[in-house]
Amino acid sequence: MGYLMAGLLAVAIFVMIMVLRKKEKHIQKINEEVKKVQRQITLVQSKTFDLEKIRDDIWDSTNTIHLYASVSKENAKSESVKQNQIEILKLTENIFGLIEK
Repeated sequence: MGYLMAGLLAVAIFVMIMVLRKKEKHIQKINEEVKKVQRQITLVQSKTFDLEKIRDDIWDSTNTIHLYASVSKENAKSESVKQNQIEILKLTENIFGLIEK
C-alpha cells in the first residue's frame, strides 16, 4: 500500500511539473508579446512626437506668413497687392483650419 501511495504521489508530482512547465512556457510567450507591444508603443510615441513637432513648425511658419500678410495688406498702396495679401490670408486661414492646434 505504501508503494502504491508513493507511486501515485510520484505520478501526481510528475503531472504537476509538466503542467507548471507548460504554464511557464505560456507565461514566457506572453511576456515576449508584451515586450513586443511595448516596443511598438515606444515607436508610435516617438513618431507622434515627431509629427507634433512638424505640426508645430508648420503652425509657427503659417502664423508668421499670416502676420506679414496682414501687415503688408494694411500698408499696401496698390489694390493688386492688397488682393494678393487677402488671398495669402485666406490660404493661411485654411492651413490653420487643417492643422487645428
